[in-house]
Amino acid sequence: MTAAAEILNNIPVFESPKKKNPRTKPIANLDDFDKSVVRQTVQEFYDRGEYTTVAKIRVCLIEKIKLSGCAKSLCVILKKLGFSYKNCNDGRKFLMKRNDIIVSRMRFSRKMHNVRNDSLSRPVIYLDETWVNANHSPKFIWSSSTSQGDLKVPLGKGSRLLICHAGSADQDFIPCTQLIFQSKITVDYHEGMNIEVFKKWFLDLLKGLDEPCFIVVDNASYHSAYAENIPSIKTKKKEADIVVWLRNKNIPHNATKTRLELLNIVKEHKEKYRAYELDQIAYEMGHEMVRLPPYHCQYNPLELIWVQVKLHTKIKLSKLKMLANCSLKRC
Repeated sequence: MTAAAEILNNIPVFESPKKKNPRTKPIANLDDFDKSVVRQTVQEFYDRGEYTTVAKIRVCLIEKIKLSGCAKSLCVILKKLGFSYKNCNDGRKFLMKRNDIIVSRMRFSRKMHNVRNDSLSRPVIYLDETWVNANHSPKFIWSSSTSQGDLKVPLGKGSRLLICHAGSADQDFIPCTQLIFQSKITVDYHEGMNIEVFKKWFLDLLKGLDEPCFIVVDNASYHSAYAENIPSIKTKKKEADIVVWLRNKNIPHNATKTRLELLNIVKEHKEKYRAYELDQIAYEMGHEMVRLPPYHCQYNPLELIWVQVKLHTKIKLSKLKMLANCSLKRC
């Protein structure tokens, strides 16, 4: 028995080879300008009365912005931009924009229409931020197969500069409002900016304006900090803190109710007291903030300026901060 068991133990075990099917990660990291091209492309289908499909949109984007991602990557991009895939009336599916985004766009368009048609209208100032990588350079260059003096293209993205500026149709860039600093975060340039840095720059901008203005901004997190913390189910405020907030706002309530019941009362009234900190600061200094609808950065003309800035830095290999300053002056 011992010999038989030893023979059985030495028999090799055979297994079917595992399938090698590595999943590729979707390519969805477009910059703001390319995102605006995606939105405009979808809108063009709507304007022509055509049904939108990922395949049709992808063909157009390959031609316009050299999109390298697959159809799955484009689906990820479209969802991030606020589009959803829904059934239309005849049972087929097509891309639709969320209702809240449509309402925001209509509200913004109506506001800007009234601003431009008002004979006593104040200047419109646009604010925006962008980034430039230290090693921002073309992927391909002409080189000789025999020459030893070819230009060396740096590897990797390198450090990142954040650029913040303001401009208008009458003044171009507002004097002395340029902000350029190095970010330690390379994932998303919005992560490198914070409310403290932006608020300080914003106050300096307001102090430098000679007359009341309309100031157009997007919905970045550092633009959208609330003036006060309204109690919500996500906060750790206790019943006593919620009761104090309700009492300060003169909202009828019963202090003996549970936390969830008190939060429900807050939810019914919070929209009246929800205000952005920067909006209040601008209002106190005689200005009015106008917010872009979500995912509609194409309504900000500074996006076109950033394209020129990045194009100029891309074809030059030099000190990044000096080059960014030079690029802004050229615009």
